[in-house]
Amino acid sequence: MVAHAQTDVHDVGSTPKEIPMPEVETATTANTPTPIGPYNHIAKVGDLVTIGGTAGVDPSTGSLAGGDVASQTSQILDNFRVRHGSSGAASSQA
Repeated sequence: MVAHAQTDVHDVGSTPKEIPMPEVETATTANTPTPIGPYNHIAKVGDLVTIGGTAGVDPSTGSLAGGDVASQTSQILDNFRVRHGSSGAASSQA
């Protein structure tokens, strides 16, 4: 993991200070569609977990799930559940 530092720009006229930034943990989960581009499925900073967006793609085929919005929405929610579960967060925290 890489910890990033940020310069405090609010102290005009003084020497910039390095502000320690919290560590960001990232992950790409198995059993969900592969991201298009350099994206992570999950980013976690402390207790905050963010989950990247997804299309209604079935990870077993790499194609859109079904030919209708309901099938694709169901697949999106399934993909979200897999990502959320792999983050370590409880289902009550979604």
